[in-house]
Amino acid sequence: MQLKMYLKIIFLILIYLNISSGAELTNMQGLGMARTFTAVAKGINALNINPANLALPDKKLLNFNLLNFTVISGSDLIDIDLYNKYFTGDENGEPVYLYDADKRKIINSFPSGLAQTGSSININLFALSLNFERLGGFALNINEQAALNLILPKSYLEFILYGNPLNSKYDFSRTYFNAMWYREYSISYAREIPAPDFLKYLAAGISLKLIHGYGFAEVSHNRTYLTTDSESKISGRIDYQIKLSGLNLFKDEDNSKYIPFPAPAGTGIGFDIGLNAKITEELIVGVALVDVGRINWKRNTYEHAGFTEFNFDDPKTGQEQLDSIDNLIKSTIKPISSFNSALPTILRLGVAYRLDKAPFIKNFPGEMLLAFDYNQGFNNIACNSTKPRFSFGVEYKPWKWLPIRTGISAGGIQGFNWAFGTGIILSFLDIEFATENIEAALFPSTLDRISFGFGLKVKI
Repeated sequence: MQLKMYLKIIFLILIYLNISSGAELTNMQGLGMARTFTAVAKGINALNINPANLALPDKKLLNFNLLNFTVISGSDLIDIDLYNKYFTGDENGEPVYLYDADKRKIINSFPSGLAQTGSSININLFALSLNFERLGGFALNINEQAALNLILPKSYLEFILYGNPLNSKYDFSRTYFNAMWYREYSISYAREIPAPDFLKYLAAGISLKLIHGYGFAEVSHNRTYLTTDSESKISGRIDYQIKLSGLNLFKDEDNSKYIPFPAPAGTGIGFDIGLNAKITEELIVGVALVDVGRINWKRNTYEHAGFTEFNFDDPKTGQEQLDSIDNLIKSTIKPISSFNSALPTILRLGVAYRLDKAPFIKNFPGEMLLAFDYNQGFNNIACNSTKPRFSFGVEYKPWKWLPIRTGISAGGIQGFNWAFGTGIILSFLDIEFATENIEAALFPSTLDRISFGFGLKVKI
C-alpha cells in the first residue's frame, strides 16, 4: 500500500530527526541535577527559572556568560535497541520477519497509547546579572531557542504493522505537532520583601520579556481516522489544518537581497514572576510562574489544510483506491490573517535542603545540597508538556571548587532521566558541563534521548 509505505517513511524520518537535534535550558547546575533548580539557582542561572533568586545573597557583584548552550532531545517512540533489532535487518542484512509477539512488543513501547517527542537547541547570546545587598538583583538576558514537540498515537504503528484487518479502527486525531524558533530579550529585577514571622527571608522577582518569533508551525486541527468493518468495507476521513508563519532566511520578500538578521515574523511580550523563601538556615523553598504571554504572528502566515471522506463498499476496488489515497486528498494552502500562539508557560515549585548545615550533623566533609522540584506545563508549545514533571537532585562539593552533581527525573516530555554534571568553580570563572542522560553513555542499547550542556561564566 502506498499510504502504508508513506506513513512508515514519515515515522522513521521523525525518529531520526529527534535523535539528532534539540535543547531546552542553559543552567548547568540545574541540568546536572536533572533540572532541579527552582529554589537554588542564583545569578544568571536564575533567568527563565525563578527571577526571585536574583536577590539571593551573592559574594560576587557581577556575573556574565562567555559561552553557554544546551542540546537536548528525547522521544519515547522507539529506543535504539528495538530499532536495531527490528528495522535494520539481521546480521546478513536480510529483512527481519515480525511475528505477532514482536509487533506487540514494538507497539507496547508507546506509553499510554501516545508517544511524545521533544527537541530543542538553546543558546544564551548574552546574560548579565548584578547583585546589590540593599537594592536587590538586576539582570539582562538575550536567549535564542528553536524547539519542536510531536505527539503520535500508536495507531500509526498498528497500521504500519498490521494494515487494516476486519473490524479495525485507527484514530489519528490525537496527532499533534508544534515547532517554534524565537528570541527573547528580558530585563529582570528581584529584592527582599517583608517576611512573615515564620520565615527568615523572603524575596520576590519579575522578568519582563520582548519576544521576536522567526518561525512557527502547529497542527491546529486534526480529525483523521480509518475503519474497516466485518464485511471489508473501508471508510474514513482525512481532515487536518496546519498554521504556518516564518521567514526566508536568505532573501528579503522581494527576493533580491541577502538578510542574515531578518525582521521577526511575529512579536510578543511575556513575563516571569517568582518567590524565594528561607524557612531555616538550611531549608529554602521557591515558586515561579514563567513564560506567561503570547506571540502575534503576522508575516508569511498561511494555513495548509487537507480534507477528504471516503467509503469503499467493494473490498478489491476499495483497497486499490486506498493505496492511492493521496490522489483523493483535497489540500489547500492559503494566506491567512495574523494569529497568536502562547509561550511555553510553566509553574515551578521547588524545595532545597543544605545537609551540611543540618543541626543534627557535625563536621560534614564539604557541602551537600539536596533539592526537589515539581514542574507543571500548561501547553505543549516548544518542548513544553502538560504532563507534570518531578525531579530530585544532589550537589556535593568535597572542595568548594569541585561540584559533583546528579539527579533523577520523571514525567514531562522527557520521561525518566538520570543526570550528571561537574566542573571547576574558581573565584572569577565557572567552567561547567552536564548531561541529563548519563544512562545513554552507560546503557547505549536503550538510547532514546540525548543531552549535553556547556557553560563558561565570569564572576567579578
